[in-house]
Amino acid sequence: MDKTLKEADQSYKEGLSQIKTGIFKWSKDYNSAVTYFDDAVRLYTKAGSWEKALKALEQCKICNDKLHEIWGTARNIEAMLNILIEKLESKEFKTIIEYTNEASMLFKGADSHTECIKLKQKVAKYLIQNSQHDEGIKFLESGIEDADSSDKMYNKKEILDYYLEVLVDLGKYSQAISMIKKQFTNPTDSKNRFQTPSYALCIICLCLLEDEALRAESEFNTLCQQIPGFYSAREYEICEAMIKAYNDRDQEEFTALSQKPSVTNLYPSNIPRLLKKKKLKNPQKKPQQQNVQQNQQFSQDQGNLFGQFAQQPNQQENNGQNQDEGNDDLLAGL
Repeated sequence: MDKTLKEADQSYKEGLSQIKTGIFKWSKDYNSAVTYFDDAVRLYTKAGSWEKALKALEQCKICNDKLHEIWGTARNIEAMLNILIEKLESKEFKTIIEYTNEASMLFKGADSHTECIKLKQKVAKYLIQNSQHDEGIKFLESGIEDADSSDKMYNKKEILDYYLEVLVDLGKYSQAISMIKKQFTNPTDSKNRFQTPSYALCIICLCLLEDEALRAESEFNTLCQQIPGFYSAREYEICEAMIKAYNDRDQEEFTALSQKPSVTNLYPSNIPRLLKKKKLKNPQKKPQQQNVQQNQQFSQDQGNLFGQFAQQPNQQENNGQNQDEGNDDLLAGL
C-alpha cells in the first residue's frame, strides 16, 4: 500500500477514536476529530483515493455540525459535492440535490451568499449536462433570487446569462424573454444594470427565432420607451432592420444582419448561432443576375425588331416617290 494512503488511513482511525467513548473516555472530542479527519482528507486527495476522501469528509461534516460550525459544515459539503461531480461523476442526483440544498442553507446562514450562488450554478450545470433539466433550472432560478435578495449583482449577471443560455438551448424562448423583461423592472437593481440595448436586442432576436413577428414589433415599441438611450444605439437600428427583413421574407438581408457585430457579440452566444441558421418561412426569391441580363438583352432585341418594322413603311414610301419622279421625266422627254 502507498505510504500516503497508509498515513491517511491512520489519520482517519485517529479521528474515529476521538468520537468514541469508553471507560477512560467519557466525552467525545469533536475538535480533535476534525483535525484528524481534515488530515485524512488531504492525504486521500493526494493519493487520489476519492471514495475514502468522501468518507472522511462525511465525518468532518458530522463533527462540525456537532460543534455548530456553520461555515465549516457548509465547506465540507461543498468539498463532497466537488468530488461527486468532478472526480466520481456521480449519477446519484438525489444525493447531489440534497447536499446542495443543505450547503446553500448553511452558506446563507453564514452570510456567504456569493458561495451559495456559485455552488448552485455549478451543480445546476452538472445536472443539466446530465439531462436533469428541471432540477438544474430550479437551482439557477433560486440562485438568481438569492442574488436579488442579497444585492449580489456582481454574481447575478454570470448566473443570469447562463440561465438564459440553458433556456435558449432548450427552445424555451418565451421563458427567456420573460426573465429578461423581469430584470428591466427589478426593484433591487437600483442602477438598472440590465436595462441595456444588448438585452433589448436579445428580446427581439428571441421573438423572431420563435416566429413571433407581431410580438417582436410590440416588444420593440415598448423597449423604445423603456431602455435609456435606445434610439441612439446601434442595436436600435439592428432591431428595426431585422423585423423588416423578417416581415419582407428577405432571407439574404436577415442572414446578413445576424452577422453584424451587435448580434454576434450578444450573450448568451447561442442566440447569434441560431439566428445565423434561421430559415424564414416562404422567403422571397430575388432574381439572379443572369436572368436580369437575359431580360435586358431580350428587351433590347425587341426594341431593335420594332425599329426595323418602323423603317420598312418609310422605305416603301421612298421607293414609290422615286418611281413617280422617273415617270414624270419620261413624259417630259416625249
